[in-house]
Amino acid sequence: MAPYKMLTSVVDIRFESFTQGEEILLLQACMGRTIVAAPFVRANLGWNAGDELFEEIPDQRRRWAGKHFVHFDLDLKNIFIYGTDARARDNEHRIVPGLKIGELGHSEDVKIRKTNAYYFNMRGKGRFGYYTPEQFCQDWHYISKPDGSIVDPDGPEVSEQPVAGNYGSATNVWGIGLIMWQLMTRMQPPVPPQPQPEIQLGPGMVIPTHYCPLLLTMREYDVYDLELRLVVAYCLTANPQLRPALSNLLNAARRGIDSNFIGEDDNTIREWVRRFIYNPI
Repeated sequence: MAPYKMLTSVVDIRFESFTQGEEILLLQACMGRTIVAAPFVRANLGWNAGDELFEEIPDQRRRWAGKHFVHFDLDLKNIFIYGTDARARDNEHRIVPGLKIGELGHSEDVKIRKTNAYYFNMRGKGRFGYYTPEQFCQDWHYISKPDGSIVDPDGPEVSEQPVAGNYGSATNVWGIGLIMWQLMTRMQPPVPPQPQPEIQLGPGMVIPTHYCPLLLTMREYDVYDLELRLVVAYCLTANPQLRPALSNLLNAARRGIDSNFIGEDDNTIREWVRRFIYNPI
């Protein structure tokens, strides 16, 4: 079976064409921490959405900020559009619609220091093609029997692994990266996942083993900003401990929002939004 297949449905390809400034804005939108359960496009809210849906990374001193909420079903169909916000305080959704994450029924507050069985039972959560290295890496074979069950369900081995069963914020970052990979390549996630060797970018700059094929090696994707492609590759690194933190992603997105690109102005972006989001082919 060929690992790469093009997206086919109208819903899947409505974000198919990006220019450099717009794609970074979309990355920022995909990172929304505020979550809604249903889409509402161009709704008359009657209040300033920027005040109610202002997005920020919670202070780690807050008790709930330390929870390991993992969304096991991050994919294109679970990203909802809610419209623009002309009075946005941070300029992020002034002319580009905000995107919010839905399908919270597939999220889990993952506990730490639990048994092998606890983490093993989460391997099948999510959708085929969207599994993470935390679910499919080779390390699972070391504690598995020939029939696929685990050797010691009550043992602690998985809780001590750097990749297998290490579900957390980095698992969500993987989901963000895979969504961005799809939007930029217009392809379904490759099945099976295609590991890529580490890339030496310069002295002391290395992208470790990752699952971001094509974006950094095919010239047709040079139309996308290199910084964005590198960010996506880092999001899709095999080791969750090497993926960027949400704070780093937020800073990268803010730099993109404030950047200027030749040939792009507000009217250009508005026309792109009208054509590819509000009136998809």
